[in-house]
Amino acid sequence: MILIAILAMFIIPYIYIMVKGPTTWDRLLCMSLISTKVTLIAVLYAVITDRSFMIDYAFIYVLLGFISMFFITVYWVKHRSRKRS
Repeated sequence: MILIAILAMFIIPYIYIMVKGPTTWDRLLCMSLISTKVTLIAVLYAVITDRSFMIDYAFIYVLLGFISMFFITVYWVKHRSRKRS
């Protein structure tokens, strides 16, 4: 459980960068890193407590994170290209 708490503490700087990030790409990268850390925490919790269904939840969370990052990136690229033309 100490390892889970340490991993959760590593999320705090990412949240700060996501809010105050210098560029949009930095914010997107931090969102992806937070998603990765939350997934790792969920898998570690599942292994420690012997609850295998948590691994299924972590897998679904990873898929939703990937899909949302993809659509946010596509939207941002299209929106930016409209501003330039």
